[in-house]
Amino acid sequence: MNILRFTLMNYKTDIKNRMIVLQITIIISFLPLFLYFDSPSFNDYCSYGQWISNFLMMIFFFWFYWLGDQKLKRQLIMMVIIASIGEVFASLIMEFYTYRLHNIPLYVPPGHALLFAVIYYAHKQKIIRQHGAWLRPTLLCLSFFISTLFLLVFNDVGGFCCFLLFLAFFYNKRCKLFYLLMFILVFYLEISGTLLQTWAWYSVNGVHHPYYPSIANPPAGAAGLYMILDMFTNSGYFWIYSLEKKFSIHGARAQQARIKKRAILVASQVSTFFTMILKNKRP
Repeated sequence: MNILRFTLMNYKTDIKNRMIVLQITIIISFLPLFLYFDSPSFNDYCSYGQWISNFLMMIFFFWFYWLGDQKLKRQLIMMVIIASIGEVFASLIMEFYTYRLHNIPLYVPPGHALLFAVIYYAHKQKIIRQHGAWLRPTLLCLSFFISTLFLLVFNDVGGFCCFLLFLAFFYNKRCKLFYLLMFILVFYLEISGTLLQTWAWYSVNGVHHPYYPSIANPPAGAAGLYMILDMFTNSGYFWIYSLEKKFSIHGARAQQARIKKRAILVASQVSTFFTMILKNKRP
């Protein structure tokens, strides 16, 4: 029986790992196609492209949520909430960038969450961890090269400032490979979205900001903004976790107090009963 249970557990773990690899592969491989549905080129033939992207995002999000562990599920929800607030601030208020229809597509906040989930799964893969010793310096040099190249070629001052912000957060992070993978995937996302004209940054979208630094479309160091998103998400997650732990401790203590009170009451009644018997009195 134990052997059968162990075999079933290994089988379920293997299936889940295969599904995670499939999730990573699909999101990375089909990201440009997904963004193409919300591009001007596709919408010349179909005006419902953004709704196609919204529908596909809902499917992928619930797929990730269904397979995720309890920690990832909570972080996915927290990421959607924080990303929604961040999008309103960055796109609608500050106008750092604008989407094709000058709105915030419904797929964008859960899309941020899925990007983090892909990075979370990718950096835990065995092959990534095995080569982490050379991947970390390689990806760090690559991120520096990309940011410097954009600064020199496209006068990407804002993007390089975001890269410096990324480094400031990155320096104190424990899992550095996770954040280096984040930089590369965010750059891949931004290149795909801007080339397809799904969104555009303020350097080309017609919005003039005289006090903003010059910036490329996209800024090479956009991952620096994701570091802020990551900071708020983790802070919110640990705040909620601490509240749950606090209330669970109080709940456990209250339950223990009720049990202790009930035990004292029962002991008192039993003591009274035997006392009356010893005195030859009926209870």
